[in-house]
Amino acid sequence: MIRNLRKNLVIFGVSVALGGLACLLLDLFVISPLTEDEDSGRKYGYVRYEDGWYTLAPNVRVATVWGKTVYPWRTDANGFRIDHHQASASRPADLIFLGDSSTFGEGLPWEDTFVGIYERASSRSVINAGVDSYSASAYLWQYKRAISAGALRAPHVVIAAIDISDVQNEAAIWEDGQDHPRRRNPPPIPRETLKSFLGSHLLGTRSIYRMIRTRLFSDEGNQQTTQWYFDGVRSAFTWRDWNKIEPGNENEQISYYTRIGYKPLGVRGGLAKIRERLATISSIAHENKSDLWILIYPWPAQLQHQSTIFDWEKFNVDMCHDIQCRGVINTFPRFRSFTGSNDWYEKLFIHGDVHFNQFGNQVIADEILATVK
Repeated sequence: MIRNLRKNLVIFGVSVALGGLACLLLDLFVISPLTEDEDSGRKYGYVRYEDGWYTLAPNVRVATVWGKTVYPWRTDANGFRIDHHQASASRPADLIFLGDSSTFGEGLPWEDTFVGIYERASSRSVINAGVDSYSASAYLWQYKRAISAGALRAPHVVIAAIDISDVQNEAAIWEDGQDHPRRRNPPPIPRETLKSFLGSHLLGTRSIYRMIRTRLFSDEGNQQTTQWYFDGVRSAFTWRDWNKIEPGNENEQISYYTRIGYKPLGVRGGLAKIRERLATISSIAHENKSDLWILIYPWPAQLQHQSTIFDWEKFNVDMCHDIQCRGVINTFPRFRSFTGSNDWYEKLFIHGDVHFNQFGNQVIADEILATVK
């Protein structure tokens, strides 16, 4: 009887080991090669250049690990994000969305993004030209490229989603290149370690581990997370003294954006570049007998802190008037209406992030639908 018990335990142990090994091999050779991972810096579905510039690759299907989830996305022949349920998108399109990761729809499938919600509700063909960490200089480049590719009707509608982070991007990161914008201060390439190798090559296993850890230790790291999405330098120019955030901090080891600050142009220089680039977009739109709308939305910091230093909403309204855009789609009032409850952040944003969840995207889409007729 003891002999049979030992035999069964050995068989059970070997079975578990072989099963675990099979799962790891499946993850290593099948799941991970098809999955993009933001944390490790592995970004599939992108075309990268030596000067730090990047675009979405054309005609790709990707699954991205974002926090605790994996979401699918795909692109068309021009490298614009489209509905991953469809093999192609209607071209030429009636409307183009210019923007960064929030416009792209980071962390969400197409149908939960404000671009996807708008497309479905309006029955208009759209181009989603949003790419993570783009800003006004890149928006201009994307708009010119869409026109050159014949991807837009004439006339058409342009919605430029001006993100809070655009100010730092224009002040410290993007500068003019010969054919496209280029990075002024590319982040250092991280040194490959055994831990980072396993983390970036066993993405399925890591996602399961994260899910279990989050369930068991839901409060772990909340203090650091709160520091990021409420108090980060990237969204602080509306409520913090510029002299304290512009210089950056060369000794900062964790946050790249805190380290670089707003040098060399400063907050004013970043704002001036946004105005200049949007004026050019507006001029091109007018040449094509088309309308430019400016879309603005808050980061969590703008809902948490009073904008006592700089009025971002007024800046965009004044800019729209000066460059003769059609109007500003201002979602701030609608988002502020939720801050009376203690759980407003959880209602609107992806946990531990500055990006909107499905409901937050619905709020933005509703404002666009109500404004752009």
